[in-house]
Amino acid sequence: VVPHVTLSEHGSLADRQAVGRQAPEYLPISARASHVWMMSNERRPGEWSIVKIFPLGTTPLAQQNDQLS
Repeated sequence: VVPHVTLSEHGSLADRQAVGRQAPEYLPISARASHVWMMSNERRPGEWSIVKIFPLGTTPLAQQNDQLS
């Protein structure tokens, strides 16, 4: 799974460029996912909506970490 993050869609070009310059300081983001969303904008162009949610399986290491939490 390759995660995606949108940093900016609005604002001036200068503001978006500033976000892009500052982003590496905060990336990568560490996280654990339990599910993924399939999203589409076919129903309403310009608006994304969740089409389906897929649960993710667990690995023995993830199960072990969950027991430690």
